[in-house]
Amino acid sequence: MQILDRLVARLITSDLVRERFDRGQLAKDLDDLNAPPEIRETLEALSAPTWEAFVQLAYHGLRGLEQALEMPAMPSVLEGLQPVRVIDEQVA
Repeated sequence: MQILDRLVARLITSDLVRERFDRGQLAKDLDDLNAPPEIRETLEALSAPTWEAFVQLAYHGLRGLEQALEMPAMPSVLEGLQPVRVIDEQVA
């Protein structure tokens, strides 16, 4: 989310960045922020009428992406389970 935070700060403070947003040209800003390819693709694919709406869409899109990138893939709980053996012995 740091990339999005920095992009929002630029959108708020820079008329030039807002102009690039209005023209659909945020690539330069994403380059400057060293955005990873996954984040870049997510942000560049978004379309919104205002930068405020863009930020809302970006937040939700990046939140899911960030969680997917940070969460290690866990094996299924069903993997490795052994069949239960029934013992016919009577317990005293």
